[in-house]
Amino acid sequence: MQPFMLESTSQFRAPHPPALTSAQYATDLNETKAAGSNLPAGDPKRDTAWFWNANAISQLNKTLHDFATQNNMDLLDTVRLLAMGNMVSTDAGMACFDSKYTYRFWRPITAIRNADIDGNPATTADATWSPLTTTPNHPEYPSQHGCVTSALAQVLAHAVGTTNINATIWGATAATPTGLVTSRTYPTVQSLMDELVNARVWIGFHFRNSVIAGENLGTSVANWELQRNFLPTDALDG
Repeated sequence: MQPFMLESTSQFRAPHPPALTSAQYATDLNETKAAGSNLPAGDPKRDTAWFWNANAISQLNKTLHDFATQNNMDLLDTVRLLAMGNMVSTDAGMACFDSKYTYRFWRPITAIRNADIDGNPATTADATWSPLTTTPNHPEYPSQHGCVTSALAQVLAHAVGTTNINATIWGATAATPTGLVTSRTYPTVQSLMDELVNARVWIGFHFRNSVIAGENLGTSVANWELQRNFLPTDALDG
């Protein structure tokens, strides 16, 4: 796809994922293996994992809508926010898929079940391991949610001129696994980003490094685009 504002979808391509034989890979795999499968009902980690399983596009647009209302934006600023949020996040998503299909890295469900062939003595296979719910059908690295949600967070911060965003976001529960049925409020961009990293590990979809790489990519896309677009036009209009 042709991005809205990026020069190319490869402009902020993520660095190569850790080698299968590396200590970093073993650490990440073992963390997801331990935490991303059989979390018991009532465990706060399980609730966080399900929260971020909501439909990401619906979640993004409701967040933008509510953020505009919360900050008493007029029609012009609301339209600007919606345009920024959707266009910047979409570009971050395109850039993310460029990286995904460059590296074609395996998901935890495949990696953990086949750890006996990864060449790393610090990992062991579990042929019956499964994540909390069905794994998305595209490569693991980097995390798409990391890319898109970090871009959204930067848009919110840009719109109000501070990383203290105090943003309320709606998400899912185990009973409604993709719906927007419960809310959480994030005082800062960093608090949102930190929780998202944990959530994608705890649901069993990603390795920690992959979510961090996605967030770095999305943040880079957003910062580059917001420095060049959606700027005040007073100087031009007089």
